[in-house]
Amino acid sequence: MPMALNGIVTEHRGNEPHEWEHSAMTPSITFTWHHTIPWNCLRAVWNGLVEGRHWDAVAEYLGLIGAPSVPVVIQGLKAGALTVDRDALLTQLTWQGWNIVEGPGGDYREDGDDPGEAFDNWSGEGMSKNQQATLLAVKSLYINGMRPIQLLNNVDAANAKKVEKAMRSARPTLRGKAPMKWNEDMWVAVTAGRVSEKVPGIWYTKPVWRRR
Repeated sequence: MPMALNGIVTEHRGNEPHEWEHSAMTPSITFTWHHTIPWNCLRAVWNGLVEGRHWDAVAEYLGLIGAPSVPVVIQGLKAGALTVDRDALLTQLTWQGWNIVEGPGGDYREDGDDPGEAFDNWSGEGMSKNQQATLLAVKSLYINGMRPIQLLNNVDAANAKKVEKAMRSARPTLRGKAPMKWNEDMWVAVTAGRVSEKVPGIWYTKPVWRRR
């Protein structure tokens, strides 16, 4: 199992929430969920806090992701024997709506535009005011709390307090936010798609997008 009994997470991500559905287009394109703060950073911070036994910061992390029964989770982590559904907890750690933007994937996103396991630095263009506020809160959380831990690979008491403070500050804005669904205004069409005249409903030339 990707999450051990003591709460440490291996390289595997949790399964995406079963209730999430991608947008529909005609002709269809490949949509994917893009992490803003990359999974490797989320995992590094979580594992570092748990391994360092920084329970106040762990509690803030659990509160930020909306985990149920935070005291029960903390008790299980302290004992090295989680009794909660670890798969469900891993899904919550991996897939937070505030950290996810729906966009083109595969051949529909320009080569080199996807940062992979690096921070996805959205410009905010084409976003609503509410989405821009979410983006700013995510950037602040990453810069002030998560990135220092990932870069230094050091979750000492001082860094744990920084991430605890950053998560507490972000929580009112971020907790419970849904993913940002497909919004073409957030993307630049590098290649305009052309619909087949002979076979309706399919692309003759695929569209390709990149972030604004």
